[in-house]
Amino acid sequence: MDFEIKNGVLVKYNGSNPDVIIPSDVTAIGESAFEDCKNLEKIEIPKSVTKIGKFAFLQCDSLRKIVIPESVTTIDDFAFDSCYNLNEIVIPESVTTIGDGAFDVTKWLENKMATEKNVVIVNGIVISRANNIEESVNLEGVKEILNGIFLNCNEIKEFIVSDGTKIGYNAFFTGNTFNICLKHDDFSVNIPVKESEIESYWFTERTESLFDFIGAGIEQKELLFDELEIPEYRYPIALFMANAYKSEFFYTFVN
Repeated sequence: MDFEIKNGVLVKYNGSNPDVIIPSDVTAIGESAFEDCKNLEKIEIPKSVTKIGKFAFLQCDSLRKIVIPESVTTIDDFAFDSCYNLNEIVIPESVTTIGDGAFDVTKWLENKMATEKNVVIVNGIVISRANNIEESVNLEGVKEILNGIFLNCNEIKEFIVSDGTKIGYNAFFTGNTFNICLKHDDFSVNIPVKESEIESYWFTERTESLFDFIGAGIEQKELLFDELEIPEYRYPIALFMANAYKSEFFYTFVN
């Protein structure tokens, strides 16, 4: 059998056909299921599949087009990494989770990076940065920024971020001082992040707690506020929260 399937998960494809149709009883494509299938040119994914696992199609050099069905909600880390000739990808709105490097080293992403301004966004998720980064990067309305997206982008002076945006680990590690303009509807606040608050390759716990706070809900924000030890963070954020959410909890810090 070409397909090794366990409990609905396609564990491994052992064939060498260039044209593959995945069986309709498969609910997930497992980790490294098609990894290094050099002959794979075309694949049909059934509507029963809800998840594409890590490294699922890693280094499938001959794959040029992929249509992801609307049943899929998750594309895991490096799922299509190094499928260099993959230049057409159809991603439905049903996909709400995209892992790190899911489309790295593909012609599709390469073209996106060349044509998009500042960032490449898929279904509200920032999956990569563009080739021409400007000093101010507007991420307003973005739901999530993946890990390490702006690593070593020293030229960036400002990020504009919506309140509630999930910020990945080291997503903003620019290696330089920058400003976060936090926005919620008609209210905004500027939060300085100093180079001195960044320790070596990793953000300090203080800076990470700021990003945790930005991405949290209102109830969580009240719990996380005490972790924002840096005075430059606390007052402007308290003012922002008091105005944006009419929160009595934060009014006490402002007054």
